[in-house]
Formats: sequence, C-alpha cells, structure tokens
Amino acid sequence: SSMYTTEHDLQEYQITNAGLLRSGLLKRLESSPQALHASLEKMIVSHEAFLDALSKGFVLKGEALSDWVSSDSDNLEDFVAEFDQDDQIESVGGYHLVELQADVECDIALLGELRDLAAAVVQGIEPKAAKLIEEITGIAKEARRVDPRGLSHADRRKVIVFSAFTDTIIPIHEAVVAAIKADPAGSPLADYTDRVAPPIMGSYAKVHERGASGGVDQGGRASTIAGFAPQTSGPRNAAGEPTATDEFDILFTTDVLAEGVNLQQAGQMINYDLPWNPMRIVQRHGRIDRIGSKHDYIHLGLFFPAERLDALLALEARLETKLALADAAVGAGEVLPGRGPGHEINLADDQVIDEIEKLLDAGGSSASLSGEEYRRRLYGAFNMEPLLKSDVISLPYGSGSGFVNPVVQGNGYVFCIKIGDSAKPWFRYVPATDDWSIRYAEDGLPIVTSDTLISLRVADPQNTTAERRLPDDVYDKAFDAWEVARSSAYTVWKELTDPNAFQPDLPLSFRDAYSLALRKGGYLGKESQIALANRLRSVPSAKVSRQVRGALNQGRTDEERIALVTEVLDEAGITAPPPREPLPDIEEHEVR
Repeated sequence: SSMYTTEHDLQEYQITNAGLLRSGLLKRLESSPQALHASLEKMIVSHEAFLDALSKGFVLKGEALSDWVSSDSDNLEDFVAEFDQDDQIESVGGYHLVELQADVECDIALLGELRDLAAAVVQGIEPKAAKLIEEITGIAKEARRVDPRGLSHADRRKVIVFSAFTDTIIPIHEAVVAAIKADPAGSPLADYTDRVAPPIMGSYAKVHERGASGGVDQGGRASTIAGFAPQTSGPRNAAGEPTATDEFDILFTTDVLAEGVNLQQAGQMINYDLPWNPMRIVQRHGRIDRIGSKHDYIHLGLFFPAERLDALLALEARLETKLALADAAVGAGEVLPGRGPGHEINLADDQVIDEIEKLLDAGGSSASLSGEEYRRRLYGAFNMEPLLKSDVISLPYGSGSGFVNPVVQGNGYVFCIKIGDSAKPWFRYVPATDDWSIRYAEDGLPIVTSDTLISLRVADPQNTTAERRLPDDVYDKAFDAWEVARSSAYTVWKELTDPNAFQPDLPLSFRDAYSLALRKGGYLGKESQIALANRLRSVPSAKVSRQVRGALNQGRTDEERIALVTEVLDEAGITAPPPREPLPDIEEHEVR
C-alpha cells in the first residue's frame, strides 16, 4: 500500500479497494463457506509470497504479485527480469520495510483464523446444500406426475444450477451426487442416478482440484451441453434431427453458460447465489425461457442470503436499485420473486442515461440481456397475422409513428437504421427536451444512445392497442434528431472501416516476438512464418506472456528464440485469432 511509502502518499482508491475486498469475501460467504475458504487460502498464499518478495528486496504489486504466485519459477530475480510492467515491481528502498512486514504478518495471522473458522463449517453438508438437495428432490417428485401434454418425465426433471463461483459449484455438485447415491432405489432423487453432468466452469479442468466431481474443459463442454439438452443444443443430421444422446438431467455451471446456449429443453433453474449485477440473473434465465420451449411454465428459483449477511452486503437493496434502472433500459420484468418491474426512470436525465450505459456495459453483451423477449413477441405476432411480416418488411424508408410510453418519462426519438447493403439493423435513441428539441451534454455534443435494447425498450408501446400520437411539431423536429442519429451511426461505421480498429492490445513480449518473427523468421518458409506471426496476434494470459518473455531472453540466437517462442505457444495451445474484416466504405447518404 502507498501508506507505507517513505512519502506516505496514501491513494484514495486503495481505501476503496479495501472495502471492495471485504464485500467480495462476504459475497463468497453468501455463496458458500467453501468459496470463502478457498479465497482465504489464496489470500494467505499471496500474502506469504508478498512477504517473501519483501525479504528479497522487492515490492510486488497488482499483476506482478498474482503472476509470481502462479509462476512455476522459484527464482524471483529471473521473474523480475522477465516481467514486462516495470511499474508493478519496486525496490523496498522506497518503503518503511519494518512496518510493512509487521502488518503483512498480522494480516496472515488474521486470515489464518478466518480460514480455520470457514474450514470448520465446510465439514459435512451445510444447510444451504441440504436445502438444494431438498429442492431437487421436489423437482424429481413433481416430474413423476403424468403430463397432459405428453412432455417426458426426463425433460420435466431437467434442472440447471447456477453459481458465480467455481469454488461453490464443485462442492455442491459433489454433495448432490453423494445424496443421489445414498438415496434408496425407487425414491424420486434416485431418478437422477448417473444423470448428473460433470460441472461446467470457465477454466480448464486441470486448473482446479475436483476429486470425484470431474469437470469439463473447453473441448468437452459442447458434448456435455449436448448431453443435457440434445433437442435444443446438440448437433443435428441432414434431416434436422438431433444426433446427441440424452445423458444428463442435472447441470451445474458457473456463469460461463449464462450466455449463448439454448437449454430450453429444461424448464427448471436454481440460482444458488445472487450476482452483484441483476442482468446476470436475466441472462441465466434466458437460457431456458426461450422460443421453442415445450414447457407451459418455466420455474426459476433463487437462494437469498441470510438476513444478517444480507444486512452486511445490502445485496437485495443493491439489486433493487439496479433493477429499477435496468427495467427502464431493457424491460427486465420480474427477476427477483415477488418483485415486479421497478419504478419509472427518467431516461432524459443525463446521469441516469450514463448509469444505464454503465449497467449494460457491466453486464456484457447487451444484446443477450432480454432481447429474447422481443424476438418472442415478434415471432408470435408474425404467426398470428401471416400478412404482418410482409407488411413490416415492405415498409418504405422514413416510415414512423409516435405514442406515449407509460414506463418511460421524458421525450425522445428512436431510429431503426439500415446502412449500405448490411442486413444488420442499427438503432439510435436521441433524447429530447420538453419542447422536443435535441438534448446536449455538458461538452456541447448532442446526446445519443447506441444500445439496441435501450432503443427497443423506449420504442415499445407495451400493447397493440396503444394510441398513435405524432403531433406536427414532434414530426417536424424528428428530422433534427435524425441528423444526430445518422451522424452517430455513420461515424461509428467509418471507424470500423479502418483495419487498425481491430488491432489487439498485445503485451510487450508478444509485440517483440511478433517483430522478431517478421524480421528473422524467413528461414521457416513464408507460410510457416506468417502462421507464427498470426499466432502472436492473440491476446494471451499473463502467464503465457511472461513465458514468451523468458523465451526471448533465454535464446542465444534469433532462430533459437523463435524456436523457444514457438514451443511456448504450442504448450499453451495458442492459435491465431479469427480474421476480422473491416466494414466496407460507405457514403453518408447510404445511412438511411
């Protein structure tokens, strides 16, 4: 910490980080005692490594400390020489060493006490895991009933269990598997015998100790998903029929599966913990609440933290606040049980717009948040009125209308934009003042929002009976708003026509190796030289970046350095990133 420097220059962000660290530990405790125990173990290892580096004359900060902890090397001097970010490593000469060492030793002792307390709770099945087993038993029991629509027992007992933490997924997976094995044959829970998928997490299986739980790496993930939901996520033959075998009825996963997979063959989901960002819950639920589901009802369960812990976390209040913003932005609807859409939000307010943008940025790809609901409604409308689809597609450019949105306060214009020959629609929302003039930010630029779901939410009339309303003054000023929207879309498109816009932010070691491959790799042959250079355009982990730096330092000749770099890339499985073509150049009149 900067408070131990000889200048005693305490940085405010470090005080903030201390609070975030405490909240992070509480959040892991809310998930499971095993997750807290694992974090405390890692923190102790990190503190001990920091203390060891102090004894050798170095202060390791940030990535330098985490990289050193995960390093296979036992030579700190070599590590320091190979590390690319010099500002992350300092000499102890600029610090009050005695005080720093004493406080780190005290922290290690305190962390050890907390770890031991967590270890005592970890023994046996904790109440939360027992409740999970009870819920899964209830699902299996209910699935035994005859379904009037003929939906299979297996599909009705399929359940996905989500947790934010790998350190939680592993023990609850083991607890459920053990409970299934211990239950007598013929019991509802025994229906899951040999039907529990290996847990899916965001890292390779070899990274974590999993005991009998197994685990799947990137290569096995697709087959596991297909085995759980072959009807909606598995491969198909030329006739469009699923080819995967239905192997699993329970799937444990982290948020690595919160996006991009179709698991609607299942109709049950349990959230074992609550993420900080409520949009993550929406994303999780969107895996099974999708078009094509054969379930009349989708059942979504959530574990809430104990009252005392929630008082420390203020998690529900935080989620409620974010949900109010999110509902105004994307129509999150009822995410937490018994809690409907939040209160109205004034989207014309600059600060609120900024908060919404931050919320969506934090939640990952906004297109995955709740766009499924709009697709579902469009799909249903086209099926009910066969001519509606052709009518919509044949609308001329410049078509538009207006209405009063009951859930959005403030005026604004939404534009659906076609650019050149691109089939992808672009959206822009331009907030307006009370007299429908364009709103401007403090920097004098017009306010315009590019997020698709904000535009869709603002342009959503809520029902088909909404009254059309487009007074003359609103119509007249729509052309001013259109110029703002067109300029925004055109500017972004033009930026994406530049090939340099897709250049990755590579670490220095990869940039040096890339340059070396181009300058001195001719002996490989043109094809192999280009292939190596392309692999060095990937953005690696810090560990691989450090290994490449070591290869560059260890080689005595250019050819030897290139050979060592290639060996590192091979061992790490680094492949060339997929090519990204810049957008074709257009004129502004093609934005329409």
